[in-house]
Amino acid sequence: MQLSLKGFADYLHSHRAALAGFILAASLLSILLIGYHFGSFDQSVHIPFLKSDADPGLYSGDPFIALKTEQPSFFWQMFKPVADSRYFETILFFVHLLTVILFFSSVWQLTMTIFQSPLAAFFAVIGFIMPHTGFVGFPVIEFSLLSRTFVLPFLLFALNCYLKEKYDSAFLLTGLMYNLNLLMVNFMLGATLVGIVVNWLKGKRGQWWAPLFFLAGAAPVLIKKWNAGIGFDLSIRSEWFSQISNGSLYQIFYLITDKPFILLTLGGIAAIGLFLVTVKHFQGSQMIRKLLPLMWSWIALTLSQIVITHFLPITFFIQLQVSRAGIFILIVTYICFAGYLASQWDKDKSASPNLQFLAGCHWMSLTPIIPFLVFLIKDRLPQFLIARKIMLATLILLLGINITIMSWLGFWQPGIHIRPKSTDWLDLLEWVRTNTEKGAVFITPPYMVGMYEPDWRVFSERSMVASLYDLFEIALTPDYFAEWKTRFDLLAPGARVQFNGNFFENRTIVREAYLSLSLSGFERIHCEYEADYLVVEKPNQLVLETVYENGSFSLLSLSDAFSCAAQSG
Repeated sequence: MQLSLKGFADYLHSHRAALAGFILAASLLSILLIGYHFGSFDQSVHIPFLKSDADPGLYSGDPFIALKTEQPSFFWQMFKPVADSRYFETILFFVHLLTVILFFSSVWQLTMTIFQSPLAAFFAVIGFIMPHTGFVGFPVIEFSLLSRTFVLPFLLFALNCYLKEKYDSAFLLTGLMYNLNLLMVNFMLGATLVGIVVNWLKGKRGQWWAPLFFLAGAAPVLIKKWNAGIGFDLSIRSEWFSQISNGSLYQIFYLITDKPFILLTLGGIAAIGLFLVTVKHFQGSQMIRKLLPLMWSWIALTLSQIVITHFLPITFFIQLQVSRAGIFILIVTYICFAGYLASQWDKDKSASPNLQFLAGCHWMSLTPIIPFLVFLIKDRLPQFLIARKIMLATLILLLGINITIMSWLGFWQPGIHIRPKSTDWLDLLEWVRTNTEKGAVFITPPYMVGMYEPDWRVFSERSMVASLYDLFEIALTPDYFAEWKTRFDLLAPGARVQFNGNFFENRTIVREAYLSLSLSGFERIHCEYEADYLVVEKPNQLVLETVYENGSFSLLSLSDAFSCAAQSG
């Protein structure tokens, strides 16, 4: 087994076509396992922004769309020419596929740079096919195209350039990616700047000017931010922070908690532990020495979220969401662990069962906790546990438990869905897009949101009063919080004060509040925001004209239902 794997890895390294086929196969398999979904999650913010740019007549009564002017990224603007195309969703999927291919390519190149071992690179690629999470819970490869997923492989290419001492290329590429996603690039920029300072202190002062290439690459977005007057908000907005953390992003801000999210933090800590015990085997490696200052920077950045959350909740620091730097900890850890596995595979000519078991845990576990624990006890595993049949059954059981739990929680929906699955909700949205005027305003269930739930704005292309998912964007644009709060409290009275950090429980709380609204409650919202239509679940007791209905939802007309002028008088 050892010889065949090593021989296969060497063959891939020496045959570009075979390597390309291997990376393509890994990419497709990864997308199938992780899933691909359009029009939900973070796309519920960015695609409406894009569509409103392509057709200014859309969302005319929705102030949330005005937040697009505060978006410094140019990423979604690249798709403006095809936003109205019937092939828009298909184009996004193929860009996502290209992004995943580039990610696996960057992993192969980075692993080769660090370890000069095709077997290590092979193990690294295999190791990322399954979804893996550490701090904050976001997987390395996500289930939709986003600016952060697109820039990730390019940042890894930049890291590869840095390790090869091609500093000009590293900072220029990092700067170019700054035009597409500021948050992710900040983490790479900060780490490589620390590396430059460390090199300076060690007497390597020939690359002090390299960061100027970052400024050259990032010039377009820096100019845009300057012209827009986007600065640093050093105020403390306690209510805003409480709402975005308890309402939608708790796991990003609270790394120390008594909630189940603590498992994510333990996974991140396990990744750090796995990295430390792994690199002990490569203490003489020049590449590992170059990598260490960057890794310590990412660790420090991630853990600084604890200080920010509890002691320095300054708005600018909260907006940075520094705990997301943990994604680089996870990636570098898994690459280094692949290097360790390859080195042991070379030493252990028989590829012992406990080494195979360790590799299997690395590949199949969703969290670094499992491979870290197995690594610590691998030499003391009972003989019966590492028997080949028992080992294989244990790995299959581990995979089955992962899939079962994550699917039950609603976090994992494998398969490629260029268009969402047909549901009553999607049917309603598509009917609205086809049969109502562009400028219409809708009162919609603010709880019909989620990781895979088709978003109202994306598929109906119509304005809405407010949504629970708006909080994800409000986390970056706090000035809109006051407006959202007023709107949301009318839609779901009393719900906000009950938010507890669990997004799925919050959604249930919001649903109960919305369903409790009486006709007079909807009348008030209609008069306040000039809403034309109301969407409610069936059955309902509202005596209003039904414009459209299906098995689950009713679309009701508000145009002639109330006399707002008389009410205000």
